[in-house]
Amino acid sequence: MEQWVSLITLFVSDLEKPAAFHSVLGWQRELGEEGVVAFNLIGQTLGLYPRADLAVGFGIPTAAIGRFSCIFLSDNTPPPQKSKVAPLLERVATAGGQIIKSA
Repeated sequence: MEQWVSLITLFVSDLEKPAAFHSVLGWQRELGEEGVVAFNLIGQTLGLYPRADLAVGFGIPTAAIGRFSCIFLSDNTPPPQKSKVAPLLERVATAGGQIIKSA
């Protein structure tokens, strides 16, 4: 299966501080949904999301997050590769990875 990371997601307490940092580096912000900051990384996207959205995404109380840090690496698989996804996910789960299905 072809391998690449297409989306890197960071959950942060303050969107503007890391957004300003990456902007100083010369990274260009992309238009996106409200409350999210995205940077185009030439074939990949860095997405900054509010920390509270992490709780919503996992269906847990915001207070349960505490100082929990999380990064998501996403591979948006093209249609010709779809038949190879299930065996790959099985290997990831066997290796102790957590699979979270998104809509």
